[in-house]
Amino acid sequence: MLGATGYFRIDVRIGTASAASGSSDPAALIRQAVPGAQVRSGDEVREEEARQAVAEAKDTLELVTVFLAVAVGAAVLVATSTFRIVFARRVRQLALLRAIGATPRRLAAALVAEGAVVGLLAGATGVLAAWGCGLLVPQSPDDSGTTCPSRPISRRPRPRSPCSAPVSSRSSRSWPRP
Repeated sequence: MLGATGYFRIDVRIGTASAASGSSDPAALIRQAVPGAQVRSGDEVREEEARQAVAEAKDTLELVTVFLAVAVGAAVLVATSTFRIVFARRVRQLALLRAIGATPRRLAAALVAEGAVVGLLAGATGVLAAWGCGLLVPQSPDDSGTTCPSRPISRRPRPRSPCSAPVSSRSSRSWPRP
């Protein structure tokens, strides 16, 4: 059974009957029954799974950070370009205001005030739109009331046969496999 390809782990459930019977260490019994088997406690398995989950989350966060940096850079370029185009179109209007006596300082103050108002309105609109989109996302709470998935997502395909189902143990939490 263990020589078959596709098996990478078998979880063993240690019941209270074997503990009450006074039998020796279950890990030693497993090593004796299956020479070369790697036996780990549930705490060790959980710790390894937690480390793997943190590593995957860190990789995802790095990818999102790079994407965010590119998006912010593109947004700055678009905003700068748009402001330059608007300013180029308004050169005639600004020249007319200058001709009737507006000082360069007043023109700059008017442009800054206009940019601030437009920026605040656009930012508030964006925040409200994002908030509204967030409300449209359906939430499906699990039994604990949280909206997070209750089991990890595995990238590895699992073998499908009657003998491949993991057996959960009290010392090692075994997640249900798809």
